[in-house]
Amino acid sequence: MASRPTFELEEAWLIAIEQEAQSRELYQRLAALAEDEAVRSLFAFLAGEEAKHERMLRSEYERVFTPDL
Repeated sequence: MASRPTFELEEAWLIAIEQEAQSRELYQRLAALAEDEAVRSLFAFLAGEEAKHERMLRSEYERVFTPDL
């Protein structure tokens, strides 16, 4: 069985935040490229959802890992 990399909790959390940001940016680019209004609207919606996820993860990250700042 192949070994899997291990991450500390804080590192894993930062990776998750970065993945949400990258997904948001991808959907924003796709929305800008879409010629069909329905497709553009779908990508814009998905970008908004990823932005919500990113904000939620950042907020929780700050609460857990930087409570005194």
